[in-house]
Amino acid sequence: MNFNAETKTHGAVLREILLFLSEKMPQLRFRLSPGFDSRSAYVLELESDKKEVIVKLGLFIKTSSARRQPWKFSFTDMHQFEMSELNKSTDEVFVLFASGEDGVAGINYSTLKEILDEEYEEMEWVVVRRKPNQSYRISGSNGKSERPINKSAFLTSIIECIENELSASGA
Repeated sequence: MNFNAETKTHGAVLREILLFLSEKMPQLRFRLSPGFDSRSAYVLELESDKKEVIVKLGLFIKTSSARRQPWKFSFTDMHQFEMSELNKSTDEVFVLFASGEDGVAGINYSTLKEILDEEYEEMEWVVVRRKPNQSYRISGSNGKSERPINKSAFLTSIIECIENELSASGA
């Protein structure tokens, strides 16, 4: 089995998510599976100790090997279709931008739709920037302005989503 740079980056991002969730919510079990035909899509199921799936999250990871910003991520119409389908089959979708060796910026699906609208073009893009000691700034080909995103906000957003789903289900 060969591991290219994209595979290694996906592994690092998924590792951070799973370690963070294990620390914050040790009572839950996790199951990770590929989503659709894309190399970028994953489904993360969280189970109770009774092995009931209580939360199902979609993760869509985009990578950039550029060492310096701005990091540009392209989205084909098929990527956007896959994310839309992932959004229909999960409780929430998070789009994660692995920005070189700088870190990960992440947004949920509804925020992505503010910068990439529902009109899928053949190729669209998202740009991620970050000045030293500041938040990431994300903009897209259809967005009106940049959106600030804290460097580790995607992990907090995932926890908040899970907590909301848990309280809604009474688990």
